Amino acid sequence: MFFTAAFATIAAFMFHERENTVQSTVSRSFRAVRRAAPALAALTLLAAAPAQAAWQAAPTYQGSTDAFINALARQSTGQLVIGGAFDTASGQPRTRLARLNADGTLDTAFTAQINAGASVYRLLVQSDDSIFVGGGFTALNGVPRASLGRLLADGTLDTAFAPPATLSGGGVAAMAVQADGKLLIGGDFVTVDGNPTHARLARLNVDGSFDSTFPDLQINGMVRNITLDGSDILIAGEFTQVDGTTRNRIARLNSAGALDNSFNPDANATVYTAILETGSGGILTGGSFANIGGATKSRLALLNVSSGADTPTFTLGVTTGSSVNRLVALGGGNVLAAGSFTSFGGEPITGLARFNTGGAGVVDTTLNVAFTPALGVGLYDVVEQADHSLVVIGNFTTAGGGTHPHIERLVNLPGAPAVASATPGPAQIALAIAAPADVGAGVTGYTATCTPVGGGGAVQASGASPLTVTAVPGTAYDCTATAQSSHGPGPASAQAGPVTPLAAPPGGGGATAAIPTLSEWALMLLALACAALGARRLRQANRY
Repeated sequence: MFFTAAFATIAAFMFHERENTVQSTVSRSFRAVRRAAPALAALTLLAAAPAQAAWQAAPTYQGSTDAFINALARQSTGQLVIGGAFDTASGQPRTRLARLNADGTLDTAFTAQINAGASVYRLLVQSDDSIFVGGGFTALNGVPRASLGRLLADGTLDTAFAPPATLSGGGVAAMAVQADGKLLIGGDFVTVDGNPTHARLARLNVDGSFDSTFPDLQINGMVRNITLDGSDILIAGEFTQVDGTTRNRIARLNSAGALDNSFNPDANATVYTAILETGSGGILTGGSFANIGGATKSRLALLNVSSGADTPTFTLGVTTGSSVNRLVALGGGNVLAAGSFTSFGGEPITGLARFNTGGAGVVDTTLNVAFTPALGVGLYDVVEQADHSLVVIGNFTTAGGGTHPHIERLVNLPGAPAVASATPGPAQIALAIAAPADVGAGVTGYTATCTPVGGGGAVQASGASPLTVTAVPGTAYDCTATAQSSHGPGPASAQAGPVTPLAAPPGGGGATAAIPTLSEWALMLLALACAALGARRLRQANRY
């Protein structure tokens, strides 16, 4: 097209064709320029910088409660059992206990409950999906139970487990099952079955009866966490004395319950959570402390597994005045932290963080979820699902842009892709999409959306890149793209455009106008110059 126009113009100049012929040639040349200009515009589009993946509330999640959830536990089906102080769950009546399906809808077949006005503090699911329920209550499924009971996998009461008839002075806030099936319970109770010993820590036999062989350790403050280290028992909480020996907020016992005198981290405030961190081989602790393991720490510390001394190379901490309430090991040194912080490891991360314990500790800044209320938010627990989504519970009203108070499922969406090129064709725009730098849970395809610059209905196309969007010829469009995943779409790319589709050729053919090379454009300009000069000489010749 361009060479035809160019040589026609040059021929007109060389052989002095009639003026109307030259003007016709010039007109054809300009029409070629107008037709090719939109195609040339595609060359000037720049790919936008890819955005990071975005964690946000799952668009289809339906879980909610009318009051706090204190505990959650996942069964092998992927369903979550929740417990707390609520009276409704997912919009239906449920007294302090409920089971939610993966999408947050209520499992109506699960009808377990405790007495009204009471609370569930902790849930522990066993390998057969039976559930230990600990808290401050007097009845479970209408049967007398003193702050502790066990449910079968379907939520019916396990009558074969008959715990002590009384746990006075407080409830059960921590539980762990030893290898022999015996159950360790901790909390703020002060008597067990009327026995004034075994305050705040006791052991029960497999059938729920009191194990009198476990020693009375005379613990003087609440036990909030029990973690098993092989056969050893790690306890944490608010106490300052264990078995007559000073042990501030964290201690280790052997399998028989005797105090380990070589382990003494000596925390200056509450230790809420302690886990074995296999990536580093240490004990990761969280709480409200400012000193632990002989070092100044801000609510988070990695302790030597033998002595309890601080690991000085690990330097992550959280906001002063806040707390780390729960730590969950993900494997490979990766850990989730839930709490009341508004800063984690120096990053502006609120309530929920993911990090790796390697070296000084590395924060995953892609997990940065907005909660309301924005300040002082407290998360109590977090569970990772099989699809790597996260379910969090706490005293928030919204999380990650969702609308579900006290519980939310968070999904890892892909980051924003980039529109690498947008090329107009006859009644269409072809878009090449570059993958986002962070694919989140995985990219399954793309959606391109093109919107008329002057307003009007947008047009879309979905699938693998490249995508072709059908559009109105002669109308300028701005186009964006999103990456799709099993969890939903990620954020939109930067805008590309404007780009204007070409008119369809006669007969409905779909050939796209070729984009001229630089040498073709140079020849085109030369042809225009020659045409203009030829026209001028013709006018001069006609005067004589």
